[in-house]
Amino acid sequence: WIRQGWQNSIAWELATRRDASAIDLALAVALARDVVAEGGGLDFLHLDTYQLALSKAGFPDEAAAVSWRVLSVCKAVHGECMIERRRAYAFIYYARERGKPRR
Repeated sequence: WIRQGWQNSIAWELATRRDASAIDLALAVALARDVVAEGGGLDFLHLDTYQLALSKAGFPDEAAAVSWRVLSVCKAVHGECMIERRRAYAFIYYARERGKPRR
């Protein structure tokens, strides 16, 4: 778990940099993807980092797909994940506005 937390923190830091380069964002996506895979896709905080990294790296459709997972996990665990849920809805809306399938 410590490694997952560390990797997730690094991915979040890279994805939220104001001046993040394409390399920073690619690394953020890779780290976040690995953390999500190691945790079985059951941690909404890790999923939130992954959806943010995907979106910032220019993959809005993939971010929207992960967002559906965030919403499912939050609902299943009755989690207090208001911020993550709000961000998930934003990514889904963005993908829809670009003319992508609704789900």
